[in-house]
Amino acid sequence: MLKRQDFREYDQMISFYSEDWGKMEVLARGVKKINSKNSAYLEPFFLVDLETVAGTEIKHLTKIQPINSFKKIRKDFNKSRLAWYTVELLDKTISPESKEEKIFFLLNIFLEFLDDAPKVGWLLAPAFAIKYFSALGFEPRLDVCVVGGEDINETDKNGFYFSGGGIVCPRCYKQKKGNGELLADLPSAMDRTLRFLLESSWYDINDLPVNPTIKSIHDLIYQFAVFHSQRKIDKWPL
Repeated sequence: MLKRQDFREYDQMISFYSEDWGKMEVLARGVKKINSKNSAYLEPFFLVDLETVAGTEIKHLTKIQPINSFKKIRKDFNKSRLAWYTVELLDKTISPESKEEKIFFLLNIFLEFLDDAPKVGWLLAPAFAIKYFSALGFEPRLDVCVVGGEDINETDKNGFYFSGGGIVCPRCYKQKKGNGELLADLPSAMDRTLRFLLESSWYDINDLPVNPTIKSIHDLIYQFAVFHSQRKIDKWPL
């Protein structure tokens, strides 16, 4: 589940991301009543099995069964903040009826990792964001200059070209910057770190030592997420 929002006196609109249907918005009638049987399971980042029926304009929730409540996440402040960030990111950037199985499994595996990990680090949030947008089709090109096609030298003063979808060499960086296009400075070896975030497991990412290069990734990936979603996105927790 992604989000619940009040609708009329006792009802709520509930957002889910489903393996079969993608993002769904359903009406949960009477869920705010004290004796509601479904209310306890309608919390963000619950994994549930649900049944719906067609309504006049929107589906109505009829039955819900919990699969995983991720109890350890809910007992840990840092884990909860990360989980809240991920479900809010999906809710804000995916339209209803949009379906991508990769997104469902990405979110579920991430929540399972958070639930299991002894402790979590702040790098997990930008890592989730870049994996998420890559699954949506915006994976950045990190091996060659996206304008000229030449191999990238990590020791050069490269840049990240948002509309071009990846790294540019110093020559193309200067040219595009001069044209007033949106680019970001790319510190030495950051392309290697970005590849690591895209390709590595959550456990390996969580163990990555914090250094000045890694800290600068926060703003870069945030700009990347805002650019491709074209939505207002809250900055992830640090």
